[in-house]
Amino acid sequence: ICSGSCSDPTLRSISGSIPAQMEFVNMLSEPIQIFWIDYVGNPMIYINQLGPGERRTQPSYVGLIWKASTVQGVCLGTFRTPHGKTVARINSCSVERSSPLAP
Repeated sequence: ICSGSCSDPTLRSISGSIPAQMEFVNMLSEPIQIFWIDYVGNPMIYINQLGPGERRTQPSYVGLIWKASTVQGVCLGTFRTPHGKTVARINSCSVERSSPLAP
């Protein structure tokens, strides 16, 4: 996930109407940023700074794409929102996804 999906120019969110939740957990020792990749592929900042050990729940919709990066702009990974609630544990050069949790 480190570079492949981060550099894919076709990566974009799919319009969806099924609500879901993403919980982002910063497992790094430095702050990170979370971006929503819009419907044409542009990154839009949603969480400007998520500190080390912090977690934040973000309402989402099934099919939306999210990107995690360092505050210096190094992409850590991208992922598509699945059904239900998903926890994304972001560590060095990867985004670990737990199995979707019941809402």
